[in-house]
Amino acid sequence: MEQVADQFERGLEILVVTALEDKLQVGVPEAVEKLHKTGIKLWISSGDELQTAIEIGYSCSLLKNMMEIMILSSDTEADRNNNDPIDNKSSSTGRRKSQAVFPATQPKDGYAVFIDASTVKLVGEGRNAMTLAICDGANDAAMIQEAHIGVGIAGLEGAQALTSANYALGQFRF
Repeated sequence: MEQVADQFERGLEILVVTALEDKLQVGVPEAVEKLHKTGIKLWISSGDELQTAIEIGYSCSLLKNMMEIMILSSDTEADRNNNDPIDNKSSSTGRRKSQAVFPATQPKDGYAVFIDASTVKLVGEGRNAMTLAICDGANDAAMIQEAHIGVGIAGLEGAQALTSANYALGQFRF
């Protein structure tokens, strides 16, 4: 069997690539829209890859086509390794830089801000703001722990979000 496979699998080009997609729980887009209408400032805080977080933002109606997207994350290699923006304000690899630039006119649908766990901590402590993280995956556990209020939603990725949270819910909406 292996010889046959070796004979036919030479010089092939990949024509199709497939990927798995996390499906949103029922009611997520509607709930996000209701939260937005109350005036709560919503930021996307994700342990996922940036592109995955952006796609999820669009699928749950948090992101709109006319929004200006800003990304806040650890800026230096030391920050990325340490993940503690408060204790690691500077390092041997460089200083922290702020690169957020706001245009003179606000986009039609407002701004979308992507942040990581260390930025949740920085915003909560540095701006004296109350932070809330609502998450469902193991990769989001750090953000749940850094937020003042962490809400874990039961999901397909296991129970780590639930065990890291202040509040645990069986599903996103009832």
